[in-house]
Amino acid sequence: MKILIPANQEQQRRRPFFPPQNSAFRQAALWIVVCFFFIAAPSSVFAQEANVTPAAADAPQVETRVFRPVADTYVDSANPTQSFSDADTLQILRLIFGSTTLQQRAYLRFNLAAIPRGSSVQNVALELYQTVGSGNPVHVHRIAAPWNAGQTTWSNQPAAASWDVWSAPASTNAYIAYTSSALTALVQDWVNDPDANFGLMLDTLATTGDARAFHSVENPAQQPPLLRVTFQLPPVRVCDDADCLKPVANAEVFNATTHQQYTTDSAGYVLDAGAIQLGDVLWARSLDQQTARGALYRTSGEPQSVRAEAYVWPTGFNFPEMRLVLQRPLFVRDLQVSAQWNLEGDPAYKAALARRIVDASEHFYRFTEGQFALGEVTIYQNYERWNDPQTDLWLYANNAMRPLSYIKGEVNASTPDPDPTVDFVYEPGKMYIGSHWNRYGVPPSQPLPPGVDVSRDWAAALAHELGHYLLGQFDAYLAVLPSGVVTETFACTGSAMGYVYAPENQAFIWDSAHWSAACGDTLGAYNLRRTEWETIRTWFDWAQIPESAAPYLSSLPIALTTVSFVPPAGPAPLVNQVFQLAYQNNELPSGEARAFLLRDLNNDGAFDRILDQGKPPQGVAPPQVTLTGAQAGDRLCVIDIDPHADPPETPRHQFGCEVIQPGDNTLAMRRDPTWAPVIQVTPITTTQVGISVTQPVTGAVLRARLYPEHAAAPTAAITLTQTGGDWSGVFSVPGVTPAAFVQVWVEEPATAVNPRREAIVDYGVGGGAVPGPKQKIGFAQVTSSDGKAFFLLPGGASLKANEFIAIQSMAGHLPTPAGAQLFGQMYRLIALPPSLAEQGSINLYLTDVSPGMAVQASAASSTAQESRSIYFWNGAFWEKLPTVISTVNRNGEREALASAESRGVGVYAVLTETATRLYLPAVMR
Repeated sequence: MKILIPANQEQQRRRPFFPPQNSAFRQAALWIVVCFFFIAAPSSVFAQEANVTPAAADAPQVETRVFRPVADTYVDSANPTQSFSDADTLQILRLIFGSTTLQQRAYLRFNLAAIPRGSSVQNVALELYQTVGSGNPVHVHRIAAPWNAGQTTWSNQPAAASWDVWSAPASTNAYIAYTSSALTALVQDWVNDPDANFGLMLDTLATTGDARAFHSVENPAQQPPLLRVTFQLPPVRVCDDADCLKPVANAEVFNATTHQQYTTDSAGYVLDAGAIQLGDVLWARSLDQQTARGALYRTSGEPQSVRAEAYVWPTGFNFPEMRLVLQRPLFVRDLQVSAQWNLEGDPAYKAALARRIVDASEHFYRFTEGQFALGEVTIYQNYERWNDPQTDLWLYANNAMRPLSYIKGEVNASTPDPDPTVDFVYEPGKMYIGSHWNRYGVPPSQPLPPGVDVSRDWAAALAHELGHYLLGQFDAYLAVLPSGVVTETFACTGSAMGYVYAPENQAFIWDSAHWSAACGDTLGAYNLRRTEWETIRTWFDWAQIPESAAPYLSSLPIALTTVSFVPPAGPAPLVNQVFQLAYQNNELPSGEARAFLLRDLNNDGAFDRILDQGKPPQGVAPPQVTLTGAQAGDRLCVIDIDPHADPPETPRHQFGCEVIQPGDNTLAMRRDPTWAPVIQVTPITTTQVGISVTQPVTGAVLRARLYPEHAAAPTAAITLTQTGGDWSGVFSVPGVTPAAFVQVWVEEPATAVNPRREAIVDYGVGGGAVPGPKQKIGFAQVTSSDGKAFFLLPGGASLKANEFIAIQSMAGHLPTPAGAQLFGQMYRLIALPPSLAEQGSINLYLTDVSPGMAVQASAASSTAQESRSIYFWNGAFWEKLPTVISTVNRNGEREALASAESRGVGVYAVLTETATRLYLPAVMR
């Protein structure tokens, strides 16, 4: 209502009236004019907020809101065509001089739309900051017609009915309050019928001189008129339908604002004792079905704010109500976790882990349009409940382990797809995730590209794995070529089963047209021939397929996910888990460096388990590694053997092992360029595993031991048989062993500063192996422990009991053909029986990141002068395989994945060669 006024009208704007030129009249009125403009400086400033939270002293069953005028002005009979809508005062006046009466009247209107219709108004106070007062009453009128403050003048003022008389106090420079049952009744009428709210008019009918002045809403002192309304909201009701023909009794209603919980009566009304107030956010649920591992609810969907628009006044009802309609299903799935180590010694990690799990539930809730979330998550430690069939997630100490999951692994037994036309069988399994994870697959302390936020990567990855484990989803970043080779794709956008870290991939796909056009060759489409939401509906017939492509942004409505830790037995971990690595020759850890803990569980001097610790940060000075759950008496080994490092890296031949003593947090490393054993593991029978080592050793012998991943029962140490520079032996195992660590060492004297020559390799660990029995599991994925190599079985493949396929991360490298350079690492595909690996596709990543997670390639793009291909070593010579190179178009086009048809068990590697040269196969004798 600020209106620009010419300078010569400034005094006119502030005057209560213009007296006639009759001098007698002017003298008679002088006293009232002087009083009228004697306005003292304000003693305080009143809050401006229109919606003030009620004070603590207010009764809990009611709510108070304070409103400022949306329009105020006064009119002046001495200036019948003048508007005073921008004046900083509201004035009422009555002066009678003979036959002349001068009058001023104040007009106010308040918008009460924030109060829902049907609210029960308990009390109302009109509060005015008075600067000129009198002892005469103020007459309050109910305005009967619309008016516009900027256009209202004495000549066109709206009609108003005399309605109440207020014995207003004469005090000045303070707020005075008008309260009455009549005002309360009037505001009640306005609340129920907003169209009848035209506001109030104030004037005086005194027969002698009378004047009052109040601050207007424009006054710079910020002491505007206020209407304080105390009211009780109409009820809130929970129903199963919009018309509330099916009210829900005993529903749970949560107030996300106050964190209070209510229930409903037999008619569905919320029993809140009036505690719910405007602006509160409500969410309701009712238990539909309790399962062994969770609960299915009917919910009100996205939380709803308590506001006037939320209330409806049904036909035939005497009062309105706000309705929470239970329109969306929600399955809250409990989760059992088993960790490899004792977390109790690291409260900061425990707290971070709990936050990550809740965040994963948050992601999963959004991915599924609010229809799935995690409930009670129970974490056991120190391998407790590790082999319990009810354990859903294995939490590894490895700080860089790629997350992995069995597809629909939550089933209790071999389970065919519910759709009889889909020839696929799901097997019980677990989810696997390391202690830390980010999209680059590197330790948390390793520098990352600037500007990239990886703080939520672990949670997003777990939510992605939940899509596999609970919902039966396949990866959307893998596509099947016509040849049957599986390669990487980034065409299938919009799916959380793709590159989940991209903002556009935060949902499951329901649009069949988009699915067919962009995702028709992905594993899910190839195997299941249905969209991702159709797969969800196949398993959960109550699920609601979305009808909009708009992203679902709502977060968990309440604390649905809780995380509890079960204290473990056994010794506590060390307080300081950071170990300095005394590398020789000022070298730093390479990308192939790995850390292991060997643990004596029985305190008998024998090490029973190997706990993979992941990696020290590559190239970070000073060299160090942060362990996970290390205990006094553990034996720490760091193996960094990389004889064919990719430029600009240089070869590494460093290693070190020692038993951890409290207070000693330095590990001596030994550098020996002659130590680069090529270790190959071959399953022979269900009870025999062969090992061969290529490594010249003079004057000593090689020994080895095998540690099954999931049992604290290593084999006896065996002495390997030497044939020239080759060593071999056979481990006796109690049964089929699809995942294990293999330790090889030279039997020689060792000290704390001069450790013995040693190496540790693995196969199948971290969920990488695919063991039988399994039926019709087409394109099951076999992975290496570093996540950089994977083998996919052909469609419809089956494995019998005591059969398995795994990939071994090799230590050391076989000689490459002349002129060809090794790119990355070599991997050995193993199988029992070997025929299982004769068909399928072998896939090797060309970046330092894991499958489907590529963002930034660390390797330079290939040029016209060189090419990369997958080569296969069959034990006699290298064979170049027809290779498909997939690319990722992120920050430029880069090679991401090399894929080729399998040649069976043997060694696979990516080799780089000059395109213009022809090399003959290299034969190893």
